[in-house]
Amino acid sequence: MNISVNYINFKYLDDVVELLDPDELNLVTFQIYNSYSKKLSFIRKNKMDIEKKIFMETDSDKIDKLKKERLEIVLNEDREELKIRKSLSEKLFNYVVDIDENIKSIGGLDLLIAKANLAIEHNAVKPTINSESRIYFENLVDPNLKEILNSQNKGYIPISIDIDNKITIISGANMGGKSVSMRTIALNLYLFQCGFYVFAKEADLCVLDFIYLISDDMQDINRGLSTFGAEIIKLKEITKLMKRRDGFIALDEFARGTNPVEGRILLKSICEYFKRYNSISLISTHLDDIDIDDATYYQVIGLKKVDFDGLKRQIDLKVGMGLSENSNEIKILQEFMDYRLEKVSKETKVPKDAINVCKLLGLDNEIINIASDWIIKLEED
Repeated sequence: MNISVNYINFKYLDDVVELLDPDELNLVTFQIYNSYSKKLSFIRKNKMDIEKKIFMETDSDKIDKLKKERLEIVLNEDREELKIRKSLSEKLFNYVVDIDENIKSIGGLDLLIAKANLAIEHNAVKPTINSESRIYFENLVDPNLKEILNSQNKGYIPISIDIDNKITIISGANMGGKSVSMRTIALNLYLFQCGFYVFAKEADLCVLDFIYLISDDMQDINRGLSTFGAEIIKLKEITKLMKRRDGFIALDEFARGTNPVEGRILLKSICEYFKRYNSISLISTHLDDIDIDDATYYQVIGLKKVDFDGLKRQIDLKVGMGLSENSNEIKILQEFMDYRLEKVSKETKVPKDAINVCKLLGLDNEIINIASDWIIKLEED
């Protein structure tokens, strides 16, 4: 099979090889060979003879005299080697353009082979490219996270998503895997923009001018910024960029650092603003009532299909029998978490799993009962 890559083009440098390897030794290292200069060869022979005499001599005065002679020879050797280096440099300069092109081609080929090995190792696929501002992934994975889970004998659940609108919102309860989904999508989009295959079963993607992910743990103590403050600084950068370019913006639980009422209003305002421009936005939230016209909605399946009472009995049984420590309750809970995304309508409510999660993790029943009473009162109001 013939493979043609137009940016990899090697120039023949036989003359350069002959110049740098005059004795045809085919070594991977280089030195100033005797064959470059009869004078150099003579100097080195004298140096070797002096060194033999020094080695054999026992009289200290004679040794000192021989060492002085050797020093003068070494200085002569250095001067002759410098002349040879200058001469070689002048000759090599005629080939500098071809050498530079070969170096770049070697780097390009090395990167290409690395990309191919990565794709083979993880069964990555070549995406199709569209001009319709569509981002489609089927069975998308984060290979690093997958390896970690596999090392713990845990299965990895791929996600699928079809973003064909300016605004796409992912909702779901806390611990539902929204952040992992966002980062997995952003990672693979970035790899695609850099010419890599993506870690999915199938992908249909558009070329983007930029990719921006605003995620958790963004506080900058050195600048006196909270998480919310850091998010706003990044958002300012995005609003300037999206007026000039068309890209991908991912906001992971944006405005989590402020109160839910203001956070909901701010998030809806951002969505309405983003709709005015051509960039694609993917926004995750655990807040209800993010009602945006012409938006696409996904929801993490999470624990919606889990029998909480049955799961609680399993955890209590394992802990009671000593089969599991309390610190492993989260691991047990994660085994039942379904991280897949399902398409929903904007009227679909975010699952209220917080109380159930508190029960499963063994929070004091008095706190749970108080919280449950408050929920009942709020629902009655």
